[in-house]
Amino acid sequence: MNGDERPDGCSMLNFIAVSELGLFYDPATNYYCPMNSDGTPDCYEDSICDIEDNEYSNEEEKQEYLAKIQDAVMKLKAVMRPKVDLNKCKRGDKLRSKHGMILTYLERMGEDRSSQFPHLVEYPDGSHGTRTDEGWTYRHRPLPTDHDIVEILP
Repeated sequence: MNGDERPDGCSMLNFIAVSELGLFYDPATNYYCPMNSDGTPDCYEDSICDIEDNEYSNEEEKQEYLAKIQDAVMKLKAVMRPKVDLNKCKRGDKLRSKHGMILTYLERMGEDRSSQFPHLVEYPDGSHGTRTDEGWTYRHRPLPTDHDIVEILP
């Protein structure tokens, strides 16, 4: 990785502590930094690295390590997700995604309560997507780029 591409310290990153692996990780940028013995980030410019640049003995070890990080981060994010209830929405309601995009609520698709993604929303470009009752794009293994709903606008 080119040193010019690194962020300037922790202030620009949204680190999540992954205690069992002894590091802090930012899923949006894929950067990590080591955890000090007191649980604080060791976050100097030269200690912030791209997780892909870490040295692994083989591809399998790399994939196992990345899976451990992703599982730990997803567990943490699951409890950090804002709670909304799309069952309270009506057609035309405006919804804010976690990235600030404004989507429009269209409808609940059918009365089948077993559907995992029963709510239809519209993006500003006119495309459509579905959400869980809680506004999530994916129930399990969400991605940093997902437009989960964090607010129903008045």
